Amino acid sequence: MLEKEALDRNLINIYPNPATNKVVVETPTLSNNEWISVYDMTGKLMHKEKVSKTKTVMNISGYGAGVYLIRVEADGHLIKSEKVVKE
Repeated sequence: MLEKEALDRNLINIYPNPATNKVVVETPTLSNNEWISVYDMTGKLMHKEKVSKTKTVMNISGYGAGVYLIRVEADGHLIKSEKVVKE
């Protein structure tokens, strides 16, 4: 399972970085239970959604400027975590 998670991590793209109005998360290998979460740097959950397609566009225009953590989880396991700068 760990090799599959490492492979999945390399296939997930999160862009643009820095971002202004939107962040795109591409997850080409979908599982039945995949989630994307956005946290601010205090650990506050800003947004969470179940992945339903291989390309998810999240509107972040209402967030203040700063650094946010994007987490992709599948079946309860962290697959990828990446910091994104919101301008």
